[in-house]
Amino acid sequence: MYGGGSPVPVPAGVGNPNYASGPIAMMRNQNQSNTNQAPEHVMRGMIIRNADIALQVDDINSAMEKITHLAESSGGYVVNSNLYQDNNIAGNTTANISIRVPAQGLNNALSTLKSLATHVVQESVTGEDITQQFVDLQSQLSNLQTAKEQLSKIMASATKTTDVLNVFKQLNEIQGQIDVLQGQIKYYKESVAYSLININLSMNPIIQTEQQKQWNISATFIDAYHSLVDELRHFTYGLITFFVYFLPLILIWICIFLVVYWIGKKIWHGFK
Repeated sequence: MYGGGSPVPVPAGVGNPNYASGPIAMMRNQNQSNTNQAPEHVMRGMIIRNADIALQVDDINSAMEKITHLAESSGGYVVNSNLYQDNNIAGNTTANISIRVPAQGLNNALSTLKSLATHVVQESVTGEDITQQFVDLQSQLSNLQTAKEQLSKIMASATKTTDVLNVFKQLNEIQGQIDVLQGQIKYYKESVAYSLININLSMNPIIQTEQQKQWNISATFIDAYHSLVDELRHFTYGLITFFVYFLPLILIWICIFLVVYWIGKKIWHGFK
């Protein structure tokens, strides 16, 4: 309220859960040229391009190092990487690694990846046009920021505590919606700027077969040693459990038996 007691002119739509998708018709008309027209570089197309590729390589560890170097040297980064190795089967190693590279260098990155492989098992490239979604988000963000400015002016001129609190609450709601939209816009920009490549690595079958034919005495010795240690540990745990838990119980039952036997013997001799 103002000093004259008239209602606070809060912009229409503020506080509405659907405000982000349809704020203030009046402001929309005032800002039509800004909110309904996207920048020229946006209208040319916002395309998210990602790729999936499966490769057979001679050395998985070496390939992962080269892929990491490829991502970092091109201005990108490694999203995640996982190495799986079956100790029971020699050469049975696989890996998954995901990287992001600048979108304009996606084709070059794929060519480099294929040069690391002895065989390309599978390759796919996908593209998603998010231009309209991006334009809509920018339009909603612009309207929300305009509404925030108007509410800030109203709050600055409000005189009653209840009015200040009411406008402050609506400002917080709008700021929350602004934060969400800014996060979505940032995600879209990063997804367009950096392409995601998911890479699956497996061993070259020829190399894998050769490794399986080789004697692996050291690995067998290590496995046997670990098994021995495990058995000794379990045996030790069993002894500790016996002496700490069962032995006292056995001693107690022996004592009880001796006492009962002694009493019974006394009674028996008493009858005689």
